[in-house]
Amino acid sequence: MNFSRLGLPLLTFLLIFGLHKAEAAMMIDDFTEYMWVQNKESGSTPLHSNLGDIDRTLETTESTNIIVLDGILALGSDGDIAGTMSVLYDFGSSGIDLDDRAVALLFNAYVVDGDVNLKFIAKDAGNNRSEFVMNNLTKGEHRIGFSEFSGSEDAFSQLTSLELIFSGDPGWDAALVGGIMAVPEPSSFALLAIGLLALTGVGRKRFASLHA
Repeated sequence: MNFSRLGLPLLTFLLIFGLHKAEAAMMIDDFTEYMWVQNKESGSTPLHSNLGDIDRTLETTESTNIIVLDGILALGSDGDIAGTMSVLYDFGSSGIDLDDRAVALLFNAYVVDGDVNLKFIAKDAGNNRSEFVMNNLTKGEHRIGFSEFSGSEDAFSQLTSLELIFSGDPGWDAALVGGIMAVPEPSSFALLAIGLLALTGVGRKRFASLHA
C-alpha cells in the first residue's frame, strides 16, 4: 500500500472509528423518562437501560424543583432559597459490576446559572461508599474517572446505588443534557490506530525530506 497517498486517509478513518468504539458509552439514564418533582415532594419511576432495570428517585427541598423531559435534566431553586436536590439510581440489592465495563462517568452540563455544586455518592452491597465532589460546576462535558472517587475502591465493582446531590447559592439553576453514561477505557484497536497514524505522519515527513 502506498501510505503516502492512501495510508493517511485510511488510518484517519480507522482512528475515528476506533475512538468512536472506545467512547461507546453505556447509558445509565438518557433523561427521556418524564418526571417532575418539586417542593419537598419525591417520587420514583422504573427505567430500562443498557445496564438493566434501574429505579430512579428524584427528591427536592423547599422551593426547588426537578424536571426530566426530552433528554434534559433541569434543576433549580426559587428566589432566596438555596435548596438541595438529588437524583438516586438504585441498581438492586445485588448490584452491578460497573467497574468491569467502564472506567468513568460522562455527562454534559448545558446550563449552569449561579454557583452550583455536585456530589456523587456510589455505594456497594456492603453499604460502603465512595464520593466525588465538583464545586462550582461549569458548562460543558465532564468525564469523571472511577479512580477519582474517594472512599471504597470496590464501590463500582458491586454498585447498588449512585446518587447525584445538587446544591448551590440561592436562585441557582442547572441543566444536564444527553444523560448520565458509563464510559469504557480506550480500546487496544483505538490505541493501535493512533500509533499507526503517528508513524505514518513521521514516514511522510521523512519521505518529503529525502526527495526535497
